[in-house]
Amino acid sequence: MTYPYIRRAEEKDYPAIHSIWMQDHIIQWMSFRKQSLEEFRSRYVELSKHSDIYVMVDEIKGKERVVGVRRIKYLSGDHSHIAELCSMGVDVSLQGKGYGGKFYDEFEKIIKENKKIKRIQLTQSGGNFRAFSIAEKKGYSEEAMFPDWLEREGQKGSHYFLIERYICKIIDNELEEKIALLPYLSYNAKLPSLTTSALEKGFSVQSENNQIIVKLGGTLILTTEFYPDTTVIQHIGFLENIRLHSDNKQQCLQAMRQAINFIAKEGNVKKLELFVSDPKIISLCQESGFWVRGECRGSLYHNGEYYNELGVEYSFFGIDEAREVLKSFEQHQLEKLVINCQKEIQKSLEQGLCDELGACYMENIVYQVVRDELDKLKIMSLENKPWNSVIKDCPETVRTALIQLIDELNSIKKSQKTFRSGFFQPVTGSDMARSGGKNSCIVHKQTKADFSNF
Repeated sequence: MTYPYIRRAEEKDYPAIHSIWMQDHIIQWMSFRKQSLEEFRSRYVELSKHSDIYVMVDEIKGKERVVGVRRIKYLSGDHSHIAELCSMGVDVSLQGKGYGGKFYDEFEKIIKENKKIKRIQLTQSGGNFRAFSIAEKKGYSEEAMFPDWLEREGQKGSHYFLIERYICKIIDNELEEKIALLPYLSYNAKLPSLTTSALEKGFSVQSENNQIIVKLGGTLILTTEFYPDTTVIQHIGFLENIRLHSDNKQQCLQAMRQAINFIAKEGNVKKLELFVSDPKIISLCQESGFWVRGECRGSLYHNGEYYNELGVEYSFFGIDEAREVLKSFEQHQLEKLVINCQKEIQKSLEQGLCDELGACYMENIVYQVVRDELDKLKIMSLENKPWNSVIKDCPETVRTALIQLIDELNSIKKSQKTFRSGFFQPVTGSDMARSGGKNSCIVHKQTKADFSNF
């Protein structure tokens, strides 16, 4: 027997698997919570039904021992060409022996035995730099980066959220060639309508069996599936299968706004995420105020054709969450500027320049600015800042307050000599005002998709 080796998990392995997954350095990255051996068993049974669990076995002091565990989940439907890697864990006392890299190598061999699989993907949380390094060495590349995933505790009981990094590896040469020809789906962020239109007053919204249904009068306009997360990211809701039942663009746009407002008022989630490939739905998301967080290459296979999927989000974070971030990083001197933004947004609401959803959208901009400009370690912030593109179109007094906040944040950042170089260089509020708020993210060389028909 050559050590180490991997094999499918057996019932006898459960105590060792539980012990590895529940280690403090592992459980913090998992989609399940820390539980006792018996409490976790039902969850383990579910994981076993929906994925293949493998253990890594090595010879330690002359005896075989389970030293690591990881899962492979094979997706279905239009994603049945994808294998997803999940729940990586290695015994803390045996780190640094190459077990993590060995899992990647052996899993790729196993996955390639299934000729249907063309793509391997996984997600990683901000701050898990050891995992980043291993994956990159094994040929995985970043496709998307969503903020505000796993919750962490900051200073004095405050809270903030880590980013979630989507990475993949294409393992089929033919798919790689096809991907190179696919149009890039990204768009520049736009400020959505901040006020209620006369048309919106005739809409009705209802929720049935994870489906949101929007009608104008008695006529169906839009439906979407909505799934609030039930694991450790319960502040996130996932939209799927948005369907337009009208050819009228304005009706569809107002219906989408109604659906978003319905979810916001329920108050069960703080953000919405969606992966989408349909140009009409992408255009609808842009007009509705969703922000692009990345693009998955060749991740959708439908009617014999491969498509990219654009990852977008819409958030309901506000002033309270912005102040939590300030507290987490002990930057209390910025509270006055954040509260000033809140006051100007409230004035805009009172003056009829925005409605409650519009005010919520602008408060979220304040939160995003604080989060992205304050974090010097890039564990919760993003290099791509869509808010650069929309601040210029906010009501004048709100825009001025935001620019003051951005300039002060950048002043603080410049004084922090430990700030890591090599990342996206911040755009100052003054520069943004002069440039018209253009976003300074990387421009891909792929062909732009045409959304003008929506």
